Amino acid sequence: MVISKKDLDILIIDDNKDLCNNLLEIFESRGYRSKTAYTGKEALKICKNYHFTVVLTDINLPDYNGLELIKQMQNKFSGMEYIIITGNASLKSAIEAIRNREILNYEQKPLDLERLLHFIDQLFDRKETEENLAERERQLSNLMDNLPGMAYRCLDNANWTMKYLSSGCRDLTGYPAEELIDDKIVAYNDLIHPADRELVAANISNKIEADQSYQIEYRIITKNGEEKWVWEQGRAIKINNKNFLEGLILDITERRIAQEKLEKSEKRYRALFNYSHDAIMTLEPPDWNFGTANPTFLEMFRIDKDVDITNFWPGKLSPDRQPDGSLSSKKAIEMIDIAVKEGVNFFEWQHKRMDGEEFPATVLLNKVVLEDKIFIQATIRDITKRKQTLEALKKSEKKYQRLIQQSNDAIYLLYKDKFEIINQKFEELFGVTQEEVRAPDFDFMDLVAPKSKQLVKQRRKAILSGDKVSSRYEFTALDKNNNEIEVEVSVSYFSYKNGIATQGILRDITERKKMQQQLQQTQKLESIGNLAAGVAHDFNNILTVIQGNAQMADSKISRDSSISTYLHNVIDSSKKAASLTEQLLLFSRKQAMDFKPINLNSVIRGVLDMLQRLIGENIEIETNLVEDVGTIKADKNNIEQIIMNMAINAKDAMPEGGKLSIRTENLTISEAEKQKLEHSETGEFTRLIIEDNGIGIKEENLDRIFDPFFTTKGMAKGTGMGLSVVYGIIKKHRGWINVRSEPGEGTKFLIDFPAIQEKIDKKDNQEVPIDKLSGNGEKILLIEDNPDVLKVGRIILENNDYVVDSATNAKDALAKFNKNKEYYDLIISDVVLPDKNGLEIANQIRSTDPHKPIILCSGYTDERSRRSEIAQNEYTFIQKPFHVKKMLKEVNALLRSKKA
Repeated sequence: MVISKKDLDILIIDDNKDLCNNLLEIFESRGYRSKTAYTGKEALKICKNYHFTVVLTDINLPDYNGLELIKQMQNKFSGMEYIIITGNASLKSAIEAIRNREILNYEQKPLDLERLLHFIDQLFDRKETEENLAERERQLSNLMDNLPGMAYRCLDNANWTMKYLSSGCRDLTGYPAEELIDDKIVAYNDLIHPADRELVAANISNKIEADQSYQIEYRIITKNGEEKWVWEQGRAIKINNKNFLEGLILDITERRIAQEKLEKSEKRYRALFNYSHDAIMTLEPPDWNFGTANPTFLEMFRIDKDVDITNFWPGKLSPDRQPDGSLSSKKAIEMIDIAVKEGVNFFEWQHKRMDGEEFPATVLLNKVVLEDKIFIQATIRDITKRKQTLEALKKSEKKYQRLIQQSNDAIYLLYKDKFEIINQKFEELFGVTQEEVRAPDFDFMDLVAPKSKQLVKQRRKAILSGDKVSSRYEFTALDKNNNEIEVEVSVSYFSYKNGIATQGILRDITERKKMQQQLQQTQKLESIGNLAAGVAHDFNNILTVIQGNAQMADSKISRDSSISTYLHNVIDSSKKAASLTEQLLLFSRKQAMDFKPINLNSVIRGVLDMLQRLIGENIEIETNLVEDVGTIKADKNNIEQIIMNMAINAKDAMPEGGKLSIRTENLTISEAEKQKLEHSETGEFTRLIIEDNGIGIKEENLDRIFDPFFTTKGMAKGTGMGLSVVYGIIKKHRGWINVRSEPGEGTKFLIDFPAIQEKIDKKDNQEVPIDKLSGNGEKILLIEDNPDVLKVGRIILENNDYVVDSATNAKDALAKFNKNKEYYDLIISDVVLPDKNGLEIANQIRSTDPHKPIILCSGYTDERSRRSEIAQNEYTFIQKPFHVKKMLKEVNALLRSKKA
């Protein structure tokens, strides 16, 4: 039997009971759930029943060495962090344990409680942040799997040129997204119904001018010629000084059809009102005088059409007394009060025409609530002749039934928990028949979803108790096949037979609810994208510190040293972390790209060693690279990422090992060949072919492999982001990708990039030894608000013979520069600073010294990095995290150009 453990926060292990109890009291006062143990054996016993986030243990225990105890706990209990309490004598062991990642931190006796509490608070804050991030990623995955309709981003131009489309594009328009992107096959404006194009353009233009989001309904023509109604909501955005629109387009064809049916129904009702054989009129509060009346009413009571009936009330068109002897004036009020109270009242009444003739009639009073005001609708029927009365009653009932049956809403009459009347729409909505709902064993609660049963029961209890309840509410229903239906119901309660009956109108609002939820999810997706860009900045700063220190340490030791291996592992891992950040930013479309002419063969050769380590020795890598491969304009890091992601994908397809083939070739596509090659264009291209002999891909999955978060690897084995990131990178490089695969026959990916004639800058590819990049005492002003990044930047520069002065904000930096403008040979500044941005500092320095060399750095990858403005001003830019050699190379190049 598996015993579940209770989660607690902190376990304190120390043979000093006073210290244990003191710490226990302090931690619990801050809200942490803690326990104490005085020996290692007692601690191990406690951990069998409890799981702790943090274990705080003395290094010297009566029965254990603290570090040996931690090793045992790590082997037996997972997911716990460890902090050692140590004295001076054991300090070296504690530090070594941190280096070996056996413990999280150490605290030296006597304890600095304020520092300890601060560290633990930060630890729990980080844990909470990680849990929140995991939940947001789960929500993002769920959103992308379930998003209906079509999310888009397009240029604000006449064609609405699409730059991004979600996978719902095919379902909505019949076209795959790639055929609409950049107007490749057809422009989105061409899909809009010709009669609606001007309306769409005018509506969007007016809303943009008013700085408002737009909502509009219009028709489109799909690929197969089908006409659909769509609802679009969007807003204008500006990216890199370009105007874009982004939003969501949903198929509302069914809703429009239902709306048109409703309008027709309302017209029929108006026709029934005007041409009814019954006299229909309204009574308006508070005096219950007449309001509107149909022509039959005027005819029945022989009232001239020019007479103002608003001064009339029922007593004026009645004899003094009714056949039972009651005063008409008094009894009329009683009948109206019953209708107000119970919702409806049907009775016989003796009426009198304007010429004095009396006649018997039936009167139906219905309570109607409009804008929180109660009205009475009266339907009056002349029953002068008994036979005519019976026949007229039958006709009226048939008309009433027809009106109910033809309604677009489900209508029912419920009495003593049994349905006495249901219309055709009710049968269609719930999949039941009149006979089934009237069966003795039928329970109307079977049509209510479990999550809404309590609500319905509470309302029924309140009604039976005479309490007031809202006449309109929403709940989740179930059809005959247990499918959930979101409904809005409007009900009225009235006396019927020997009890209270419920008359209800049900409207299916499932689609409306879904659209509301999907819009909220779309807004969450945008928020997550913004969060990714912000997280990347902080993460890149951390990686800058890790990479800088590791690379500097590596440059100071022998290549034969085992420490060099460890440092290379750190450097490789930090590169992978940077790559992971790039994937996240590519998915959120927040990453800046650095397009340069590159040689595809050189990029492939440069990653082969890392690639072999990544996929393992049981997979053979075979390359066949055409010697004179065409030059492409690309972001080198992104091309490396394509190769890495494709290799990982191939590795998962070859669990028992196999062969991975990487080839390049030059390709000329003619107009005739374009027709045969999917997604292609005519011209000169460079092709990258990545092929494996793995398990292959099922045909039904081929169209989905590039969808974000789609994976066939199962939970915890794949995120589904790898190929979607590859697809996004290729599209940004104006290329395309095709896949050929069959189950058991392996998979071949064909990636085509446009070839260019532009020459490659060989300087970028020249490997310069780090000792050739050292300075000669040049003076550098380093501006950085992050103390860790500032520290590693200073170490890199000073260790390479540069004199470094630093500032943490723009004010101090400009003060130092202005004090002696000729002193500094080079300025290096972070872009985002507390008081000003680095670009403003650079412009201010250049205004007084136009030739001063300046380097700008940033961990941001979106518009906050100001990459476009930096490029326009021809400043050198370094993206964090940066390689030590890259930084020194840029510094060296700028200083050499200044001397020249």
